[in-house]
Amino acid sequence: MQAAGQRAAQPPSLQTQERSPVAERAAALLHKRCRIHVRDGRVLVGDFNCLDRQGNIILANTHEVLTVAGRPHEKLMGQVLVPAAHRVSIEFQAVNPSEHAALQQLLSWRPEGS
Repeated sequence: MQAAGQRAAQPPSLQTQERSPVAERAAALLHKRCRIHVRDGRVLVGDFNCLDRQGNIILANTHEVLTVAGRPHEKLMGQVLVPAAHRVSIEFQAVNPSEHAALQQLLSWRPEGS
């Protein structure tokens, strides 16, 4: 219990913490629309929400794009976890050319030993 007039120590703000270059590049892509091709041939389109240390990606507002009889159809999936091992390629909408090289470096990153 704390004495009157004392305040609990506050955790440091996320903006004051030092982030790695990979985290900085990932933060710049947050909430951008992307298309991920997975190993089984499916295509997932959603909003980039998270990239963890293992390279897994979480998408929000995700649709699976299916081609049936040559016509595209969309199936709503909501929030989706795409494991790094299943990802074949990823594309972001509205990424300017100056971000392209950083994006390629970020997406090719894999933790050591994988």
